[in-house]
Order: sequence, then C-alpha cells, then structure tokens
Amino acid sequence: MSPVLVSAPEAFPVDLAALKLHCAVDSSDWDALLIALRDAAIGHLDGWNGVLGRAIMPQTWAIEAGCAGAVLLPMPDVTSAEVDYGDGAVALDVVAGDAGPTVEVNAAGTITFDCALTASKLPVAVVIIKMMVQHWFAHRGVVGPGTASSEIPMTADSLIQSLRWRRF
Repeated sequence: MSPVLVSAPEAFPVDLAALKLHCAVDSSDWDALLIALRDAAIGHLDGWNGVLGRAIMPQTWAIEAGCAGAVLLPMPDVTSAEVDYGDGAVALDVVAGDAGPTVEVNAAGTITFDCALTASKLPVAVVIIKMMVQHWFAHRGVVGPGTASSEIPMTADSLIQSLRWRRF
C-alpha cells in the first residue's frame, strides 16, 4: 500500500533570493547550482520516500483500500481525503490518532488525500533546506579521505529528526 504522488507541490518552500542571502551569494553566476541544490534537498526530505516521510508543501497522494473498514493513511498532516469506489469521489472524515490519520471506507477504492506541513512546522523545514544547501554549496568537491565532511551539519540533522514522521 505504498502511496503514489498524484499532484506535486506547486511552490517551493525556499526561493532563490532566500538561498542567496543565506549562502552570502550576491552574483547570479551560482543561481543554477543553488536551485539544483535546493531541489536535491527537497527531494531528499519530502514525501513518502523522503527522510521526513511527510509532505513539506501542499500535495496530493493516493493509496488503494482493499476492502471496507478503517484505513491508516501513510503520511501525517492530512488536510482532506476522499475515496473513489469507481463512480466518483466521496469526501471522507479524517480522524487524527496516535498512529496517524485514519479514514473509514465502505468498500475497496482509491483514497486520495491532501497533506502539507502545518504553519508551525514549515519554518523548520525551510531552515533545514537552507542549511543543507549552504553545506553542499560550501563542499561542492569530491569527498574522500582528508577532505571536508559530506555529512550535513548536526544542527540540520537534529531539526530533521524533530520533523521526521515515524511510521508504525
């Protein structure tokens, strides 16, 4: 029951100007690299397969429900959900729980759900992305014995752990 991305985010949590300011870059010579590093950081963090295991910006995912009953949705921060039993979508009530959000379905069908970080958590993700981009920008060369570490800073890692969704 791995989720499938239906609608990708339409916006980025960090724009180029904010990255340039954070990395102390005042030239447009590095714009393409900064954008690539931002996209890599988001790809590393975001969504079902990302290390956070959750959506950063608003996006839509889908899973298949094999039968009637309660379905534990595989990602947190769900803002809405619906099910299609084959004859059109029906809105579902999302119930928050310790294990994650659940919905109740009447039969097998496709559940789609919208999710995104809450307003209180989004600034943490923004800081993580900025720190990752700054670190990767400063350490662009090949990493090996006797060179700078390729690991992200401990502060960024601690912030990642604070947002990481732990699947049960």
